[in-house]
Amino acid sequence: MKWKFSFIITALFAVILCCSCSSKQVPINDLEDLAIELKENSEVYSQSDWEKVAVRFSEIEEQMQQYEYTDEELKKIGKLKAQCFKAIAKSSAKNIKKQMHNFQTQLEGASEEMEGAFDELGDMFEDVFNASEE
Repeated sequence: MKWKFSFIITALFAVILCCSCSSKQVPINDLEDLAIELKENSEVYSQSDWEKVAVRFSEIEEQMQQYEYTDEELKKIGKLKAQCFKAIAKSSAKNIKKQMHNFQTQLEGASEEMEGAFDELGDMFEDVFNASEE
């Protein structure tokens, strides 16, 4: 009887230990899923998609703060976070490049318009001076 009781207590302890280990693995798995998703799909993300990524990343971070991780786990977490940041940085760089191109094109249009306006002003002043000479 005493042996059965010890066995049951040991089994329960093992189950609790396994559950606690697996639950601390969940945020790592979620981060890994996010890193893979970003690597595969971030090229076509909209602003709304990026906002969802930010929320999801924050939730994963909050979950991770609940646990103590080994050095190996922390290295894996660091690697996964770096993969996420790489995708975010790549997307941001593309966005900045696009915005710079758009701004440059707008400046070219404004410059062309201003050239035309200066030509018109020059013609107007020339007409005014010619009229005053008569």
